[in-house]
Amino acid sequence: MESVVLGERDPAVERPAIRNVAELIFRSRRPDDEQDVVILGCSHPPDLRTVRIDLRALRHHVLAIVDAMEARGVSPGQTVALLRFPRTNETMTALAYLALSAWGVRVLLPMYVELETLPEWLAMADVTHVLASFEEVEAQGIAEDVALARKVAELVDQAGLPSTCLSRDLALQRCFDSSFDASPPDDHPRVLAMIEGTSLDTESLLLTTSGTSGRSKMVRYTQGGYLRSCVSWERAGFFDRSILGGRCLNLLLGHSMGLRALWNAVWTRVPVCLITPEWFAEHPEHVAQLLLEMKPEHVTGGPTVFGLVLQMFEGFPELAVACAPRLRCLVSSGAAFDPELDGMVQQVLGLSLHNALGLTETMQVTSTLVGGSPPSLGQPLPGVRIRLTRDETLPDEAWRLAIQAPFGFCGYVGHPDPGEWFETGDLVERLPDGTFQYLGRERWDYVKDSVGVKLSRARIHGMYEPLPEGISGIEVVALAHAIGLGALVFAPGADEAAKEGFRAHVAACLGRAKVERDEFECRHMAVHAIAFVDAELPLTRKGNVSHAKVTEAWADELASLRLADPEVP
Repeated sequence: MESVVLGERDPAVERPAIRNVAELIFRSRRPDDEQDVVILGCSHPPDLRTVRIDLRALRHHVLAIVDAMEARGVSPGQTVALLRFPRTNETMTALAYLALSAWGVRVLLPMYVELETLPEWLAMADVTHVLASFEEVEAQGIAEDVALARKVAELVDQAGLPSTCLSRDLALQRCFDSSFDASPPDDHPRVLAMIEGTSLDTESLLLTTSGTSGRSKMVRYTQGGYLRSCVSWERAGFFDRSILGGRCLNLLLGHSMGLRALWNAVWTRVPVCLITPEWFAEHPEHVAQLLLEMKPEHVTGGPTVFGLVLQMFEGFPELAVACAPRLRCLVSSGAAFDPELDGMVQQVLGLSLHNALGLTETMQVTSTLVGGSPPSLGQPLPGVRIRLTRDETLPDEAWRLAIQAPFGFCGYVGHPDPGEWFETGDLVERLPDGTFQYLGRERWDYVKDSVGVKLSRARIHGMYEPLPEGISGIEVVALAHAIGLGALVFAPGADEAAKEGFRAHVAACLGRAKVERDEFECRHMAVHAIAFVDAELPLTRKGNVSHAKVTEAWADELASLRLADPEVP
């Protein structure tokens, strides 16, 4: 076996001077920073006006939320589930998450709600309380959202857990209009208790990610995870205003990328811009006005995020005039680098995309801002070590990727300690400049879509099974510039009637899924493009799908599907 290690340990990253996230929030990092805006959020539809929350307001909101949750029986060391429904306000979720984290409560924050696994999550994480925007969903009156929220409330009740509504019970929407002349005093008893009561090792966050079985795993993070990430970014020079230190546009708070952007904003005292992703499609005029007011300076995200930004600039030319000159840095992460998208971004915005590697278990660990150029994944960030190994079972150009990051996760709930190195399951190729680029998965257990959401193949296939007679199988691929999937359908000898029957089958499965599954999951797993091949689905000797044969024999068809315009069949 051959092995190569890139990057070095950095004691400054491993042992940050700051003790915990409460100290980050309540202790000034420079004189007069309490007036710095740390969150640029939005009010509720239909007005969707910009909301500015400065550091002094954040400090008061944190204390108020903690007081309210303590009155409901929550205490440090417990686990609270913070559930985000579609179209609900990211700003309220962000405030609740920051408050609970600073207090020493562990927060279960799923990327999206899976009704099938929610009871399991609540039990495995030892959740004692559930927070969600139940009233906000009811007020908007969207049938599928209301049905989801009510089903969640039913499952929570069946689990015997109390729940609190962000809007009805905590009235966090009032934070949008509140202002304060000064921060709470430094000797406030609650502030002192929070700063003295937690440490870098305090477990503070559970994120969900797809596992090989098709069931989500819960990834555990300590307070030190995000604080060490901030130190690493600072030592890399990323917080320079001309690089990644300006206002960041964040379209998915429940993603590790989104939470990192939130903590970066608190660290730098430069605001993160929170816009609920569904609003881009449903309220484009309001979103255009929000972008004009927020004027983001850098964006990190998957191809779909940049696709949404390009659509907004093309649909509202005034954005190009007012916002494009302020954009300084764009970073592609969470999905494979797309050269075609990079060309489109250059044409519209005059900027090239940088590339970065970041996983739910590791946060961002490499970047071309450190060294290299796309499609390379760049050089390791300060404190990160990358291990590449290969043996005779791999193709000549392929290396297995393992990561050691001082700001990585501390394990999965219910699983053994992950050890010193995290084996990602990814294969990469070494490049002449010493960097490396992504090749694919060693095991085809999931699809990563253009937003960076990991979609279990088992759950995707379960959504469309049983397949109609005459269809031997399907191979799915993520669309490059939109949320959703393309399907290569293996249908030997199928005529037009059989093909139309399969399209009707997909439509019926999607309709059923919208009733039985979470909207977020349905939107990402929806098949929007179909191509048929007159062949049997190739299998291995063990009877499993031979993904290698599929990608080799039908590479052109898969590429066409990936680049197809989303169109409901």
